[in-house]
Amino acid sequence: MSHRRQMLVAAALGPLMAPLLARAQPAQRMRRIGTLSFGKRDNEVMQMGRAMLQESLRLSGWDEGRNLVVERRYAEGDVARLDRQAEELVRLDVELIVATSSTTTAAAKRATRAIPIVMIGVILPVELGFVESLSRPGGNVTGTAAADPETAAKAIQILREMAPGLTRLALLFNPTAPGAQRFLAERSRAASTLGMSVQTFPVTRPDEVAQALDGIAAGRAAMLAVVIDGVIESRLREIADFALAHRILSIGSATLFTTVGGAIYYGSNLSEMVNRSVNYVDRILHGARPADLPVEKPRVFDLNLNLKTLHALGITVPRHMLLRANEVIE
Repeated sequence: MSHRRQMLVAAALGPLMAPLLARAQPAQRMRRIGTLSFGKRDNEVMQMGRAMLQESLRLSGWDEGRNLVVERRYAEGDVARLDRQAEELVRLDVELIVATSSTTTAAAKRATRAIPIVMIGVILPVELGFVESLSRPGGNVTGTAAADPETAAKAIQILREMAPGLTRLALLFNPTAPGAQRFLAERSRAASTLGMSVQTFPVTRPDEVAQALDGIAAGRAAMLAVVIDGVIESRLREIADFALAHRILSIGSATLFTTVGGAIYYGSNLSEMVNRSVNYVDRILHGARPADLPVEKPRVFDLNLNLKTLHALGITVPRHMLLRANEVIE
């Protein structure tokens, strides 16, 4: 058969053979990862984080149902459940575990020293023993670190700039969260330096938040700094509504805080943090070892302002704050 004739036959048979060739190709292997979260499955913080992670994975070529299975586990704000859920992910033989906080990273590391663990914005990963160093993690944990305690002090400075005449500050936090005492010390030190009086209101379960808010009202706080973790995040709307009703200027450590009515958010850019963590997921699924992937610190910090809330509190936002803001809700 001549070369020209071969080409004509191939052209004629091509459309007929394509479906057969496609079926003959081996199916793309489905990969399986796990996510471990401390908060409640249906709260707004978890929903937003889940959507961001899913979209970032998709943009990296990992589509749930096509080439990826994601096993999601939530502690519903109950630290006692975390170890069981981490162990369940290990039994499911996931290829890696995405941990969304220091608490979940600790549980995942207790469950396995072999399966890779990717952190998303975890505080003090070296000090808490998750990695040997940021540049050389050395074990099965890597990912992104949260801001240093100095950033917590910066949040107090922002309160001072927003309302120089206010001095009574309340701190709402979970003392059992890893690293909580270090960050509390930085916030308290910054407040003292700025001439503020500080009252602390610890909560270890979501059902303790209401009582803490009663104490904040009784103490006649003028400002409220909310340190948001899996215990507190399910009550964000309640906290934001309380602060507005009692004319308290509030700042929170989660991006969603201003969305639900809180006055101010200052901290790392969550979208950037998720995208960079997903880059670790992608590299590990392609064969990289966690021990060889340096932990990265935040590069982008956001100042988000809820002008509707601030105006309702009678606060005129300084022009330089408006110019610095990444997001303004009106």
